[in-house]
Amino acid sequence: MAAIRVRRRPVTALALVLASGLLSGAAAQTATPQRDALKFDSAKPAVLLFSVKADKTAGFETFWADMQAAMSSSDLEEVKAFGATFGRLAKVDSASATPGAVQYLVQLPSPSITQSYNPGDIVSNFLFRHRRAISRAQADAMMSKFRDLIAEGLVDVTAFQSTR
Repeated sequence: MAAIRVRRRPVTALALVLASGLLSGAAAQTATPQRDALKFDSAKPAVLLFSVKADKTAGFETFWADMQAAMSSSDLEEVKAFGATFGRLAKVDSASATPGAVQYLVQLPSPSITQSYNPGDIVSNFLFRHRRAISRAQADAMMSKFRDLIAEGLVDVTAFQSTR
């Protein structure tokens, strides 16, 4: 698993956080814990922008649908509440800033300040390890799809959050 790299730039009323690699692991960890680029400090509206390699869009959409279904069908109110913080996944219909990539937007009208929006963290930690909202087999299947997507940097995510 690769560490999340963070870079911030002010953008007209938005804070930009760039995260690449999306999964963190022991091999890439440093002695100083890094801030999770996809965990928000406030519940101000935010948008996630996913850049997905063009030939991996079907896998990304399937992964996203599986993750959303796991949250919405959970018996745990905390899991359903977190799932409700996500807006609809929308495919951006424009020329991509990244050649060979397709972009998706997810609006977060009131993001959680307790849980990361890192898809790998949502599945492996939030849904499986901490909440037991999904089985080990479900977690393994979803993480297998996700690992295929992030291999060689096929998925990047940028989070924009209102500063007002």
